Amino acid sequence: MRFSKFAAAMVITLAGSAAMASPVTWSFNVPWDFYTANNPAQGNLVGTMTFDRAITSGYPVAWNFSLEHHDPIFAAYYPMNISWGWPNSETGGQNVFICRDDVLSPFTLLRIAFPTAAGTLNQLVDGTVPSMSFAADEYVQRGSISSQRRILNGTATLVPAPGPTALLAAAAIIATRRRRAA
Repeated sequence: MRFSKFAAAMVITLAGSAAMASPVTWSFNVPWDFYTANNPAQGNLVGTMTFDRAITSGYPVAWNFSLEHHDPIFAAYYPMNISWGWPNSETGGQNVFICRDDVLSPFTLLRIAFPTAAGTLNQLVDGTVPSMSFAADEYVQRGSISSQRRILNGTATLVPAPGPTALLAAAAIIATRRRRAA
């Protein structure tokens, strides 16, 4: 039996549907642009933010960020993780998300702003682009120590979902084997 063009189109359609239905994770690993006391680069914003249309179409369902600061006066407070998720998501406006941790001080947050262009939220939630620009602000208050840092022009990258990718690869292998057999 030959692998028809119709069957190939169906596999690609199913793979695309699976990609739209599965959680989409964005990866961040960007140095801070603005540093406390004008020190040189002292760490990166590292972590992930996940969207899942099956849960909510407008908010991230989970985030996990590691905030690093290598200035010795902050050694007792860093690194710190900010991780939490739906339904405790906040928005700071269109395509702006406030990431907090339920354990940390209410004065500690990470604000991530994606472009406000029409369709950007759908691209974030569905993962239809390989990367997305963003800006970020860190606000940390621990006792008498505070830190405010900024990323003016960062890039988040899409973490590929293995399910749809594997489905497309399997379809290609089956089609190749069937062509050889024919």
